[in-house]
Amino acid sequence: MSSKLSLLQEFFTRQTAEWLLAGDNFAALKNCLVKEFSVRGNTIKVQYNPGRIVSTAAKVDTKSISERKCFLCRENRPNEQHDLPFDSEYVVLINPFPIFPEHFTIPKTAHVDQKINGEVSALVDMTVEFGDAYSIFYNGPRCGASAPDHHHFQMGTAGFMPMEKDVTERLASSDAVRGDGYFIDAVYDGLRSYIRFVITDTASKELVVNEVESFISFYKKFSGGSAEPMMNIVSCKDRKTGDIYVLILLRSKHRPDVYFADEPERLVISPASVDVGGKIITPRKEDFDRINEELIASVFDEVFVSKERLKEVFSAFVIRTVS
Repeated sequence: MSSKLSLLQEFFTRQTAEWLLAGDNFAALKNCLVKEFSVRGNTIKVQYNPGRIVSTAAKVDTKSISERKCFLCRENRPNEQHDLPFDSEYVVLINPFPIFPEHFTIPKTAHVDQKINGEVSALVDMTVEFGDAYSIFYNGPRCGASAPDHHHFQMGTAGFMPMEKDVTERLASSDAVRGDGYFIDAVYDGLRSYIRFVITDTASKELVVNEVESFISFYKKFSGGSAEPMMNIVSCKDRKTGDIYVLILLRSKHRPDVYFADEPERLVISPASVDVGGKIITPRKEDFDRINEELIASVFDEVFVSKERLKEVFSAFVIRTVS
């Protein structure tokens, strides 16, 4: 176990003991209702977690953001919420409204907008450092970040998202791009469309970081927008092989139409990294009771780019890279 990982786990124990709100919320997770589905060959688990209503229903429009204090800036955090430095630019906080048995938020010390450009190296470094116990993820400013005004990652118990097992067991695609110590491919698994970067030799870490940054820049231009493309990123470690996985999940929208429907048709599901990673969070009991395979498939189909679009994007990226 690395020294940083050991310090982090001690920090978690101390914070949950000293901060009553957080300690109670983590304890309450043990009583959360969970049910499991198989949807087009993918394991999807649904968690009834009423404590997550603040995040799931968060208003992330510009006006709402401007009218509230940033809860990730040190001066606005509760006195009980301490931080653990990761490096000179990031600190680790426990998340007081958890999904995972151990759930952290990792904000930048500076108040800067949520964006992944220039921050992939930090994401991979965190995975190398903490990946034996945790997975790290990024919600884009238009894809689930409840604080789009302050750059941050999140981190939770490794293996909690069913997708983690799927991606580490899936062999490289026939059209994978291979380099010295890594490969890149595009995966459509029946529900999700994503680009998979796999580091098989950590000596190639910086090379892969550059490839990820290159893809994000390419995809922004390819999408024809000025803002960051809609995406979630999950980074995890295969604890058997030591391989590092960086998954860029390509989104077409944030919230499905049923999120905005009138009752009783409304389904309060706001898919971010954890949800699309196979652990859907329902803060309302009626949604937990109602959800089924058909609804899950419908939501995923709506919020991800199509299989055809994924192929188009990857092919264009490969051609650009080779040429």
